[in-house]
Amino acid sequence: MHGLALQHSAFPGEPEESCCNNHFYRRALYATMIGVLVEDDDLFRFGVSAVYSALHDMTENGALPLEVGRGRRATHYQNYALNYLITNMQIIHRQGYDIFDLEYEGNDIHEGIDFLFQILDNPAALGDYAPQEQFTGFLRDPQYFTWMDIYLTHFDHPQVADFVTRVRPTYNRSAGGFITLYFMDPEAQQHIYLDEERRSTEAFRGLGN
Repeated sequence: MHGLALQHSAFPGEPEESCCNNHFYRRALYATMIGVLVEDDDLFRFGVSAVYSALHDMTENGALPLEVGRGRRATHYQNYALNYLITNMQIIHRQGYDIFDLEYEGNDIHEGIDFLFQILDNPAALGDYAPQEQFTGFLRDPQYFTWMDIYLTHFDHPQVADFVTRVRPTYNRSAGGFITLYFMDPEAQQHIYLDEERRSTEAFRGLGN
């Protein structure tokens, strides 16, 4: 696992693309986790560097440019990036670092989350980044929202708390596994159920409808 993590983290990616976008965040998550397990500080630092990279690239309104530049899947990729960033930050936090409080030139991870809900509610908030006709099928797939229960263990966020009740239980094979089982507050939701009609309606009409 250590050798694979080293190979994975050494992959440079394409300039202005997978070197620095969600591909990088995913490589970083693995590097952080394996770095902790085998006590490889360089690997761990590589994992942490992805958080700094994301905050460095983030716009004033919280957009991750390489994600929202993905056309009709801009909203999907803003969320997809958060899946790996938040999970990575949780591992870093467990090592004693106040990573969720990290700011870089005024940018923090909370702005990225707030921007996600802005564009989910109103795709016009994407401005010139991407077309307003956004792909929304991902809203029906729980694997993309494992980051939410992690985030809610640290912060109150009504929009996150409301949304995740509709997709629990969440599971993601590459971002933490059975996250609802590990992180959900037992008082947060007494009964987990799937409201397929509501989920389908929101997927095609947006959360604000």
